[in-house]
Parts: sequence; C-alpha cells; structure tokens
Amino acid sequence: MPLQKTYLSVQHKDTFGVITSPECNIVYDATCKFAFAAALHDIHIWSLAEKKKIATLQQPANDSSNDVGSKPSRVTCLLLATQSDNSSDTRLISGHHDGSIKVWDYKEQRLVLTLHGHNSRVTTLAFNEGGTKMASGGFDTDIIVWDMLEQRGLFRLRGHVKPVTKVQFLNCSGHGSNANVYESGSQHDQIDATEMLLSSSRDTSLKLWSLQTQHCVQTIVGHKHEIWS
Repeated sequence: MPLQKTYLSVQHKDTFGVITSPECNIVYDATCKFAFAAALHDIHIWSLAEKKKIATLQQPANDSSNDVGSKPSRVTCLLLATQSDNSSDTRLISGHHDGSIKVWDYKEQRLVLTLHGHNSRVTTLAFNEGGTKMASGGFDTDIIVWDMLEQRGLFRLRGHVKPVTKVQFLNCSGHGSNANVYESGSQHDQIDATEMLLSSSRDTSLKLWSLQTQHCVQTIVGHKHEIWS
C-alpha cells in the first residue's frame, strides 16, 4: 500500500518590502523612542516602544529641485539634529546617491529643503555643536560646509583623493588656557581652534581642517587600509 503525503496549505499573508538599506546608517532620537532607517528611496520612522513602523518619509516624485530629474534618489546616510531636554529641533537630514541633501521635519513628515553641492553619493553628514553649521562628505572626495540658518553652502574643502568616509566637528574651547589656539605646521601660525573639522577617507588619511582659513592644517597618515570612521 503506497504511503500518502499531506501538506499544510500555506498562503501569502503580507509583504514587508525593504525594511532598511545596507548602505545607510540608522539614527535614533534623544529619547530613544524613535529610530529612523532608510529603505531605498524612503525613510521609515519606527516606534521602539511599539515595535512597529509609524510613518514613512517619501521624496516627492516631481521634486523640481532635483537636478538629475524627477526620479527619487536612494538614501545613503542620515543625520538627526542634536537634541536636548528643551529642544524643539525636529530636523532630519538625508544624503542621497545623486549628491543631493534633503532636510526634513520628521514630526510634520514633510520635506523642507533640498541642497545641492556634491556630484555623486553623499557618504557622511555632521552638525556642529549648535546645529547652525553642517558638514557633508561625498564619494566625489569633497567636503562641503553648509550654513543651516541661511540654507546655503559656505565653502568646499578639497584634499582627499578618495571618497570621504567620516566628518566630525571639533570644539576645543574650554580645555585649558591655550585651547583656543592651534599652532599650524612649520610656520607656527596661530589658528582659532574653537571650531575645526576632522575628516577620514578611503585614501587612508585623516585630515584636520581650519574653518577659519578653510585649509587643511594637518594630515595624519599611518593606516595601511581605508579608514571608515
């Protein structure tokens, strides 16, 4: 007598789509209640307490500020405005594969502004301590410093020969009597060190930039491989 096999009926219930993109970081708000993750062209907002997605930020299909056309571009990096207990800053910044940078109000779930400056993928974003300036690094090897109050680019820093992987503002004030002065190279030029910028790159170097002179004041080499953070 042949054996008979029975199979349970399996039916498709739901499709989740892309939950997060592997090329983009994930950021959290100061209260650790919400997480923001890129999903190709969209940004998902997740409630960590409820363990579910509560909103999606979508790029307008007919965004007239997009220089390369109306097609939305993949999100490659995210930055959340620095928040304190009494802060009402709800800015979320997204860098994109086409080189554009978008400023969102995540509470109102709307696109506020699109910035253009890079000609290829934006790889890293950082705010200064007050959130008035932002630095962006790109696959085009450039670093751009932006004025977030006037919503425009201030200047471009060039020196890396491969994609920039990380930028970070340094505030050296309040750490000793000479903390606000940086001595530059063999010329011993005194540079205001209250706000400087540090960058890393796939060219294996770290660079320290003066935002006062808009030049690199020190290049640190020694790594044998790419620096990613």
